[in-house]
This record gives sequence, structure tokens and C-alpha cells, in this order.
Amino acid sequence: MRNWRYLFVCVVLTAFTIPAGAKSPRTSDEFFDRGNTRLDRGDYSGAIDDYTRSIELATRLDLPGATRRSGGLPGNSFRSAPSAASGIRAIDPGIASTYSNRGLARYFQGDLAGAIRDCDQAISISAILPESYNIRGIVIFASGDMDGALADFERAVALKPDDPKILNNRGTALRQLGATCRALDDLNRSIALAPDAAESYCSRGAILADIHEYGKALADFERAIRLRPKFAWGYYGRGFVRLHNEELASALADFERAIQLNPRFSIAYANRGIALLRQGEEEKARRDFDTALALEPALRAQLEVALRQLKSPPQPTRD
Repeated sequence: MRNWRYLFVCVVLTAFTIPAGAKSPRTSDEFFDRGNTRLDRGDYSGAIDDYTRSIELATRLDLPGATRRSGGLPGNSFRSAPSAASGIRAIDPGIASTYSNRGLARYFQGDLAGAIRDCDQAISISAILPESYNIRGIVIFASGDMDGALADFERAVALKPDDPKILNNRGTALRQLGATCRALDDLNRSIALAPDAAESYCSRGAILADIHEYGKALADFERAIRLRPKFAWGYYGRGFVRLHNEELASALADFERAIQLNPRFSIAYANRGIALLRQGEEEKARRDFDTALALEPALRAQLEVALRQLKSPPQPTRD
């Protein structure tokens, strides 16, 4: 079998909102709860509005002559803890969870800077919420700072050692940093704690594919699909393994399903293009490559390497 080089990026990070706690006044709770509902439904703008209103109702201004800004929290751009100097005082530490959840909503909207500011603020108010570090780690990961993301996931694990979602995220960061054994340990623990979590099977499958354990990787991706039939990452991962095994028709079907479920799945377009090129469908492949690069220009270097390898003369292998 020829050792083709394909693109493989599997990053499955998991986040969760912080449930409502004892906060005052009650109307702040109500906005917080509705914000969580909107976030779960994908209404990120609505969630941000509700979280902002919750924050406004749970804070007060202390500086003489200070007034609230219309439509947002006063001083929302600062990173330090609320203090007499800022003119804002949090009524209780529970407001930290509202900042964290608003940060998550901003992350889903693509506002990484705003998400990090909110998470920083949450942590400055209460440094003992593992979810705040987990969310900030996800945002920092998306910015490309793997070391920074790992530091936040490490802190989250220290605060909540048996949380499968946090272990999944730390394992994913460790994989990106090349710490394969530690990453695999985290994913094994995550799956042992939550055997029905499709995300962890995809994350472990990615590590197994990295170390060429393709049979085991395929089993993990198929388990993820059984658990979540509409999980795009599961189909993408299975398609990658099938592409490696030169099962082109099956790989194409998986990439197409992944794209149906997530029309902005750039790496799925790229690998579908490679499968099409292998079948001699150059025009269709070119369209997929163009789409992949339009969605994620940073893929260009990886794609060029893969295409050069595909065009090179076959080399004998011992497979």
C-alpha cells in the first residue's frame, strides 16, 4: 500500500455552561437562566444580551457621579477585578459564572478577544470555578496558543480532577503539543468517566490515527457516530481513516456527510478534494480546495504538501 499523506485535523473541545446558583436579586437569576437557554439553542446574541443584563443587575456603581452605560456593563473593557478604583463592585461571587457563560457565547460568535476578557473577569472575581478556566482554555486554544490553553486546562483539572470534558480538552491540547502518551491517558480517563461522550471518542481516535493505530481509530470514530449520528467530527474522522485505507467511495461518503452536517467544515472539504483527485475528478477537487481555503486560508501550506505528495511518483513500501 502506498503511504499517502493526507490532512488530518481533529480538534474536539467541549464546553458547558455554569448552572444558576444563589445570586441576587432574583431578576438577575432570571436573565442568567434565560441566557443559558438561549446559548443552548444557539442564539448567541440573545444570550449575550441576557448575560449582560444579569451582570448589570448584580453589580453597582460606587464612584460619585458614575452612571451606567446604555446596553452594557460599565467598564466592560477592563481585565482586573472589580474594585473601588474601577467603580464597580460585584454583589456576590456568583456573578463570575455569568461572565464565563457570556465569554462562551462570544467565543461561539467568533469574538475571541471579548471572550477572553469575560473569562479573565470571571477568574478575577472567583478563582475557584474550573469551568471558567475550561472556557478560557478553549478560547486560547482557538487563538493558537497551545501552551496557554494547556495551562488553563491544567488549572481546571486541578480544581475538578474527574470531569470528563475537561480531561478531553487537556488531552486535545497535549496532543497538539506532541505529548501523545499523556494525551492518550487523559482521553482514556475521560471515556472511562463518561463512556457515552462522542467527543472523547473522536479525540482519542485522532490520537490513535496520529500513531498509525488506524483500526482502533476507526472503532472510536464509529462509536462516536453511533452515539451521535449527527456529529460531523465522527464522519470526518472515519472518512480520514477510510481515505488512508484507500476506500475512496466510503471516504467520500463520510466527508460529504460531515459537510452536510457542518457546511463550514474546511478540513472536510480539503480531504474530500484529495479523495476526488485520487478518483481523477480534478474539477470537483479544485472546487473543494478553493472552498476549504476560502473558509480557512491557513490550510494552504498543509494542502500544498499533500498535493505535492500525491503528484510524486509512487515509492515502494513494505506495507
